[in-house]
Amino acid sequence: MSRTALLFAGQGSQYVGMGKEIYSSYEKTKIFFDKASDITNADIKQLCFEGPEEKLNQTINTQICVFTYNMAVFSIIKDVKAECVAGHSLGEVSAAGASGALEFEEGIRLVNKRAQFMQKAAESKDGSMIAVLGLRAEEISQILKPTKGVYLSNFNSPMQTTVSGSQGGLEKAKQLLDGKAKRVIDLPVSGAFHSPYMQSAAKGFSKHLNNIRFNNTTVPLIANFDAQIKKSSKEIQEALSKQISAPVRFVEMLNLLKEKDVTKFIEIGPGKILTNLTKRTLKDIYNFSTESVDSIEATLNNFINTNRFVNC
Repeated sequence: MSRTALLFAGQGSQYVGMGKEIYSSYEKTKIFFDKASDITNADIKQLCFEGPEEKLNQTINTQICVFTYNMAVFSIIKDVKAECVAGHSLGEVSAAGASGALEFEEGIRLVNKRAQFMQKAAESKDGSMIAVLGLRAEEISQILKPTKGVYLSNFNSPMQTTVSGSQGGLEKAKQLLDGKAKRVIDLPVSGAFHSPYMQSAAKGFSKHLNNIRFNNTTVPLIANFDAQIKKSSKEIQEALSKQISAPVRFVEMLNLLKEKDVTKFIEIGPGKILTNLTKRTLKDIYNFSTESVDSIEATLNNFINTNRFVNC
């Protein structure tokens, strides 16, 4: 039997103007942007709809804005029956919300603290990230063996992996990868995320999570840090705690979902980053996205109004 999974986008999917169209088209989404603004004392609508880009791209703002967008869109498509949820990095918090483990208001407070801890850790270390295309993770690991202070951090697709590390370490890594990788891209991030450089953030965030009320899930969640199914409130809390300083095992997550007969993937997020990564990783699947009103309506039409599935 073919099953469906919801995939929630994370940091990097944001852009100025995101959510403006859905806010004006779906009345039920307005409360999410308004509540997020009230809780954070920031104009989330202004940040999402108008920017400026530099401000939107600051970790402290990006994480709140993407989480708000994701949960607003989820409210539109929540009648679509999904057997599993997962998220990429920050998107895992949205997945926890969709799984029933976390209420929206608690999620906003949680994301706000997460961003603060990560921003503080990033500012205390001279770190960043690069994306390596055209090599398998094992090949990258072997090439970078001589380089200290760099870590494979996001296993995005079989031929796309990110590396986190110090600025100096990443410069050496790029030299070693030159002529071997198809492409190496400097990522516009403020820190060496999903690596040991974030251990101080993970430690502080772990303590904060003890103040958050988690529920058992109504839909299983696939965790970033170990690519395994989580259902209990304790498991969700542990997963969110560990993922800040651990690699995102997205390829393993997708492979597990395929093993569980998931062939339909709906990306919840401002773009189609996860849709493209999924297509590069798995075969014989259907992909759907929610980055615009048209794509949302097409997705709803595929799942609610018909039993025939067409990639959107």
